[in-house]
Amino acid sequence: MLIYVPLMLGLLLLLAVGLYLLQRVQGPQRLPYRPVDSLLTPAEMRFYVTLRQVVGARFLIMVKVRLADLVHITATGKDWWRGFAPIASKHADFVLADPQTLAPLLVVELDDSTHQRADRRDRDSKVDAVLASVNLPILHIPVRKSYDPGVLAEQIRTCVRARA
Repeated sequence: MLIYVPLMLGLLLLLAVGLYLLQRVQGPQRLPYRPVDSLLTPAEMRFYVTLRQVVGARFLIMVKVRLADLVHITATGKDWWRGFAPIASKHADFVLADPQTLAPLLVVELDDSTHQRADRRDRDSKVDAVLASVNLPILHIPVRKSYDPGVLAEQIRTCVRARA
């Protein structure tokens, strides 16, 4: 029995050294990620260019803002989690914010054809309700090949004015 203890320790040491050397030869494990080319899809980028032209320095344009970062959940305990869970993984396409305080003033959602599906209409309805509960207006814009800056400017003015 006594002879087996050193033998077992030797085998464990040999195994550990072997695993260490194998890892060194293989190099660090590569993670399955690569950087994105842009935060925005081509359709979102087309809209963003017009939006930037329309708002100028009046607002800061934030992209892909998590809904949970736009509202405070006032419930506590388990109720806090019930409030957080439905919004945790949702985001707004664009948020117009005050350039001085970064207070969100308007959410802009770019609605592509998927927003016609029942599940997306349900999702949009829930997001709209959350934002309405904190008096944060949302402007839904259908995806187009191009956007009229004058029309977009008026839509933004109307929504921001309605909040005040």
